[in-house]
Amino acid sequence: MPYPDRRGAEGSALIIVMTFVLLIAGLAVPTLMQGVKTQQATGSGLLSTKLLLVAESGLDYAYSELEKDTLFAVKNQTEFVWNATESAYEWVSAQPLLLAGSSSNQSFHLRVQYTKGADLVEFTDRNAPTETFDRIKVTSTAMGAGIVKAVSAWYAYRFAFQSAIVSDAVPTGDSGSGKNLAKEGHIVFDGEGHLNQHVVHGDLQSNGKIIYSENHDEVALSTDNATDYLRAYTGKITANLAGTGDEIPDFTNPSSQKQLFDFDRFEAAANHGAGVIYNSLAEFEQACTNAENEGEPLEGIIIVKIDSGAEGNSPNINGLMSINIRGTLIFDFADGTVPDYKVVLGNAVTVHVNPANLSGVNLTDESTYTTGYPPAFGTAMKRPYEVDISADGFENFNADDDLPAVMFNNGTVDFHGEVNISGVVYGPAFIEIENKTGAVQYINGALFGGAGVYLQASSDGNGTIAIRHDPATTDRLALFDNTAAQLTRIGYAIVR
Repeated sequence: MPYPDRRGAEGSALIIVMTFVLLIAGLAVPTLMQGVKTQQATGSGLLSTKLLLVAESGLDYAYSELEKDTLFAVKNQTEFVWNATESAYEWVSAQPLLLAGSSSNQSFHLRVQYTKGADLVEFTDRNAPTETFDRIKVTSTAMGAGIVKAVSAWYAYRFAFQSAIVSDAVPTGDSGSGKNLAKEGHIVFDGEGHLNQHVVHGDLQSNGKIIYSENHDEVALSTDNATDYLRAYTGKITANLAGTGDEIPDFTNPSSQKQLFDFDRFEAAANHGAGVIYNSLAEFEQACTNAENEGEPLEGIIIVKIDSGAEGNSPNINGLMSINIRGTLIFDFADGTVPDYKVVLGNAVTVHVNPANLSGVNLTDESTYTTGYPPAFGTAMKRPYEVDISADGFENFNADDDLPAVMFNNGTVDFHGEVNISGVVYGPAFIEIENKTGAVQYINGALFGGAGVYLQASSDGNGTIAIRHDPATTDRLALFDNTAAQLTRIGYAIVR
């Protein structure tokens, strides 16, 4: 039998096939377009990431140049021009950079700005710039295929030794014990027959040894064994740095007015009303007595002038006396004073400088430590940054400067009684803290010494010497000529 007529069926099948093809094509075109967009986005993302790396490499390059000379962009007049609109020094042309694994060069552009407080600084003489600044902002920009990535970083000098106790003394020997060993240039914790009277929260750094001394038996302290001898210790111990690549530089210089701090600068501020200068220990004692009777602390930069010839050998303040100060207490020893000349603040003398409220403090628990820093001055003009000392040839203090709580330019100030200090204690010679009364001797800041540090526990076993590193008192120290400071990145942002 003949086959039936299939022309209609064939036509229908063709229509179905064509419809199916068109349907697939209709679906494929958006999918293909989406794939192209995804590929483009991926490529754009990869380029964006690459350009971010290039921009950050620009910051690394700038930091290496700033370490050599913070004014490199100012002095290099060939490659950097002054942009008055942006108050910045800008590269004339971009710097090429070939990333590892890349076959083509990328490039970055630098903009460098210098600030003093809130003000941008322009240097009048680029060959010999004299204007001062306290921060540097560097912006690095990388561009390619219509994509721009820019990052900014801020830099400032910060004190390099962020520790609870730092001793930069290069030891003169190591044969002694107790205090005599400390005087040879070491950090010594003396137990006085009783373990666990010392508490330290923060690192210990020393060019010499760090020792726990007990009845002429000296034990070298380490991070691992410190809590066997100290009531509490949190931090890292680094000792015997003299002669190594990590030796602490000598930033203490007894008798000089310019060492880690410029003592003359502090005196200029006091002279202009931001403090008071007392010309003898007797004057200072009377002022402290008057302040105590009035129920108000001394404020500002309090300077005590000490003439060893007039005061006699090893003057000892033994009477009941409270030293209560908001600000900075400075013992200024006269020229010619020998470094081992000592002033003793006797057993009955309490020393409160920016004192903290200790009512809720558990000395072994760092999280409970309180502070009286920065001091809240009752008289605004006692703030050192409120007075102008520029006419005396000194840079004015800034509101965010960290000023030490206690400092002396020479000799030794020996603490025997109760101590409550918030801030840095600095002495270029021997630092001596002896717990003679069983009281709490509390320092929430740091200790920096130049000829050994001696911390003696109470002989009755009841006292505590507690020292904690508080970064808020050290990171912006008002250093002389950036002594013992390092250029530090203090901020970072992706601009775009």
